Amino acid sequence: MITINQEEKIPAGRHIFYLILRSLLLLIIPYLFFSMFKFQGIITFIFIFIVLPVTIYSYLYDNSIIFIVGDDKITIKEGIFFKKTKIIPYSSVQSVDIKSGMLKSWMQLRVVNIWTGSQEQVGVKEISPDGALMLSAEDAEWLASHIVSNKNR
Repeated sequence: MITINQEEKIPAGRHIFYLILRSLLLLIIPYLFFSMFKFQGIITFIFIFIVLPVTIYSYLYDNSIIFIVGDDKITIKEGIFFKKTKIIPYSSVQSVDIKSGMLKSWMQLRVVNIWTGSQEQVGVKEISPDGALMLSAEDAEWLASHIVSNKNR
């Protein structure tokens, strides 16, 4: 059994750099829009009360994720204020996919999505995976292949 904190599996500094860069991009778009109308005070408000808190929360939440890779299951523990634990047996996994957007690709980060077809996913307007972990590209490939190879045991 391997216990891994998500922060340990992302190369040093890459995770916080990704969050800062993403937040700056979220700030640049409104700045360009509002600067045409001379609303710089709105940009300061957006940064202090929206972008900065969301960035801090994202960082804390992402660092609260711990996943335990076992012989027959993967356990995901997450949450800052309210802790949540998901246990996903390899036998119930239907699909594992790896995704990365343009910014994550540039930073060699990937998101591993684990799908089981559970009742939570059926009949819901916005379908989300049972497990989603942001890892370095190499670790994401390893985890996906490990889950798939242990699925039929």
